[in-house]
Amino acid sequence: MNKTIIGSETVTVHKKRRDLTRWYFIMPCLLFMLYFAIVPTIYVIQMSFMKYQVLMPDIPPRFAGLRNFIRVMSSPEFYNSLRVSFWLSITGPIVQAIAGLGLAILLNTIARGRRIIMTIMLIPMLVAPAIGAFIFKTLYDYQWGPLNYILRIIGIGRIRWVSDPDLALFSLWLFHFWVATPFMMVLMAAGLSSLPQEIYESAALQSRSGWQTFIHITLPLMKPYIILALILKFIDSFQGFADAYIITKGGPGTSTESVPFLTFRMTLVGFDVTSASALSIIQLIIILAVVFTFIRTIGIKTGQQKANV
Repeated sequence: MNKTIIGSETVTVHKKRRDLTRWYFIMPCLLFMLYFAIVPTIYVIQMSFMKYQVLMPDIPPRFAGLRNFIRVMSSPEFYNSLRVSFWLSITGPIVQAIAGLGLAILLNTIARGRRIIMTIMLIPMLVAPAIGAFIFKTLYDYQWGPLNYILRIIGIGRIRWVSDPDLALFSLWLFHFWVATPFMMVLMAAGLSSLPQEIYESAALQSRSGWQTFIHITLPLMKPYIILALILKFIDSFQGFADAYIITKGGPGTSTESVPFLTFRMTLVGFDVTSASALSIIQLIIILAVVFTFIRTIGIKTGQQKANV
């Protein structure tokens, strides 16, 4: 009896030591991440409520209340940047998810050469975003770009891809589509491979058409993967900066100036650090609000569907 008690106590002690050892290994990395995530955020929040001029460092910062937020939200540039960011981060992920799901389903029907085709299609995702942006900047060049060269050969003529205010945003959208669609395809392919095949066998016995199977079986089962893909790409697109800076420089004018680009211009061009900090906080609130609303809405609908079942 005593040996059993001593043995259980020894196991408990070893288990506690093992758990503590895990924390010893995790803690340095965790503290490092928390420091570089929390401290800058606190600093930005503090600066958003202050009045400070970078070009006059001798003047100490003063509390300004909500003046920086009011100044940002009363600017027409802010609403233009919101329009650009929402257009890229809403229409882009939706079309990318549709294309990614279609490509994933198409790859599932290919027996030979599937890995080779998938590897080739993953190249845009493997290229560094800055390198990809430089590639598209070269493609869009009005005078020497390959796209205009091909269009001129077939008789259409040159197109001002990035110098036309009505076309520059769509040109940037095409770059996002090229970069993000392979990611969507991989995520959708992983989701399709995890679906139970018994359901499809049952659908085949019921003589369901391919379209009926897709609408009533594949699409509902793929819903979690589609939601995850849309959320991830919304956040990524809303925070995008490097591609617009390289391809269009936010122009012509402000036609492709997103919220991150406006923040950059306020900080490093106008040296208005406090207003840029306020804009960063507004951007964070918008992203959190959209993601939370989306997850909550989908969660309510999923709960109602389970209740109906």
